[in-house]
Amino acid sequence: MKTGILGGTFDPPHMGHIKLALAAKEQLGLDRIIVLPAANPPHKKSMTSPRHRRNMAAIAARQYGFELCEIEYLREKPSYTADTIAELKKLYKDDKLYFIIGGDSMLDFEDWYKWRELIKMCAFAVGARTMEQKKAVEKAANEKRECFDAEIYVLDFTPDEVSSTEIRGGATKEAVPEKVLEYIKKNKLYQGF
Repeated sequence: MKTGILGGTFDPPHMGHIKLALAAKEQLGLDRIIVLPAANPPHKKSMTSPRHRRNMAAIAARQYGFELCEIEYLREKPSYTADTIAELKKLYKDDKLYFIIGGDSMLDFEDWYKWRELIKMCAFAVGARTMEQKKAVEKAANEKRECFDAEIYVLDFTPDEVSSTEIRGGATKEAVPEKVLEYIKKNKLYQGF
């Protein structure tokens, strides 16, 4: 089975995340998408509680027919992708894993914890935010393919021009899946909602 892994802080999950996962599923013929919310990401500080972020990720996953995996959410210590993928490889030992990331993550990949090990553990599906970024991502992907025999797919993907930060500020509510928006309003998570 071909399994896509979409990790993140999901503060909140938005249509950019959904469209990226759907693009990877369609273009790579993935059988399923697993949404992986992080409780304690080492590179980001989140203002929203892990419980609310997990709940929003679960709602978005259900709404789009994805599965939720709580491995990182249940960890008390910071979650590193290399450790998580190693654990997922044990859980889904018969699956081929595709880690779905944005172009900015690919460009910063060499800053990731144990990136040289991680690049050998799974395939990567990358969606760039802009055409300019896509060129840089293609270059970085080619270098990693040549030097590390990495399996990296740069997706044909047109993202929404929105960020979680903008959404938390109330700039654009329509970029959030409908059921997630209802949860945000009910729990008064962000200003302007």
